Amino acid sequence: MSAADLLTSFYISMKKISALLLLVLAFFPSASYAQISISSTTGNVYDIPGSVEDQASGSMMGSFQLTARWLDGQSRVMSYGLLGGSTWGFTSDRLSLTIDGSSDTFSSYWSGSNSIAGLYQLEFDAKNTNVLFDRTFYYNFAEGTPGSNLGWDGDIACDGLLYLLCELGTSVVYTDAARIAPNEPVGDLYRKMTMTFSGTGIARGVDGDIIRFDTDITMATVPEPSTYLLMSAGLAGLGIVARRRRGKI
Repeated sequence: MSAADLLTSFYISMKKISALLLLVLAFFPSASYAQISISSTTGNVYDIPGSVEDQASGSMMGSFQLTARWLDGQSRVMSYGLLGGSTWGFTSDRLSLTIDGSSDTFSSYWSGSNSIAGLYQLEFDAKNTNVLFDRTFYYNFAEGTPGSNLGWDGDIACDGLLYLLCELGTSVVYTDAARIAPNEPVGDLYRKMTMTFSGTGIARGVDGDIIRFDTDITMATVPEPSTYLLMSAGLAGLGIVARRRRGKI
């Protein structure tokens, strides 16, 4: 076999190996979702005030709550807020869960530091805030609630071949659907999300990316200019009536 033939054979082999690697990389992220149990229930239905904005960053979210639970029976309730600098998130004596204020929740993992072994559940509750948990249909790219584009189901941080082992048995449950009244809930936006980890939970000393979940936010409706004119006319009319009443006294 000539040198040219050897070079051609090597080139073809490398292309086959590259294609195989791409196939493996494409397969395992999909496999990870197969290992996580994702479900949702309507529960209590919440009306969305105003419109929906799907590009939510860490600094745009209101003070929603996190309840963290450990296998030793302990739990901590934390409220979301600014922790310092550009860091936002939740913190307690056992757990911190943070995200950068400029990070889009669609593509960014939350960084966590867990000081006690056996963290098995994270329950996020966003009722009475501007936060919506968006599980828009990832696989079939179906249309969601108006204003909410593609979302991302709750996920945990694993890489490469660890997908199948790391996420096996983890469940994510969405409850309390949100809607733009008078329409019924589409099934992509929720006010509550619970992540339950399998086995012995998240170990002590974990420090780094832990979870990812997509959020949207509600935006207050801005009145049209004509609405402001009507309001001004109404207030002016009330003022005239009040002055006339005072003049008759």
